Amino acid sequence: MDEKNKSETNDKEVSDNIITNNYDAIGDFKYGLAKVVKNNLWGIIDKDHNEIIKPKYNHINDFKYGLAWAELDHKWGLVSNDGRELVHPKYDDASDFYSEMAFIKINNKWGTISTSGHEMAPPKYDWIGTPKNGYTLVKIDEKDGPKYGYINSAGVETIEPQYDFAESFNREIALVSANDKFFYIDKNNRHITNHYDSIEPFQDGVARVVLNRKCGFINEYGKEIVPPKYDSISEFKDRLAWGKIGNEFVELKRERDSNYEVIITEQKTVNSIEEK
Repeated sequence: MDEKNKSETNDKEVSDNIITNNYDAIGDFKYGLAKVVKNNLWGIIDKDHNEIIKPKYNHINDFKYGLAWAELDHKWGLVSNDGRELVHPKYDDASDFYSEMAFIKINNKWGTISTSGHEMAPPKYDWIGTPKNGYTLVKIDEKDGPKYGYINSAGVETIEPQYDFAESFNREIALVSANDKFFYIDKNNRHITNHYDSIEPFQDGVARVVLNRKCGFINEYGKEIVPPKYDSISEFKDRLAWGKIGNEFVELKRERDSNYEVIITEQKTVNSIEEK
């Protein structure tokens, strides 16, 4: 438990009085509440000495969004700052709240819970990632390998685990893989790109794709702006790159159209590196 804040005279006087009369220890007051310990059990009081939560837990975490996790006999439950026990201690582990939800664990499976204490996604996941852009990756281990899906900021499963590989959403899209092919999906699980053997990370609004050993490009909206037809493509430098087809080299120029979408145009063709 935190040491009493001796610089706050009023809080110290209250704390000393409470310790003398009722409790074995008291923590700092935060937002008008303080943790107390009596006979090794934790509770909560306010500055008027009202016992908000009687000392009955082995530990109480700090409040966040008006909620705190309380431990009893190695199980975690949820309490509110007005003294209500929203969930009796039953979980093996629990995370902090991410605005509307928190992660809970029981029998080695993870799920989600709302700020009202209701389970939004029952504990069935073997792994849960960190929320990003309003969505969180989840994983279920199956006999043929792990499957990935997504839950939203409320903790509701929006895309059931079905992908062999998946990344977090970025700019409304996420890279996933199924049946040895890579493609992008949106938050409604619509496939917004073709399926490729590989997709490299986006750089300056474009990503190189490979299909059947041929290279092309997609833009940041998933549109195929250069079909996979090149044997190889160099890195862009000063908005220019070279694509190789057989013994020919094609100059590729990256620019933006009137809608500010990235496009790539073929400028010229040469027959040798020296001519470039």
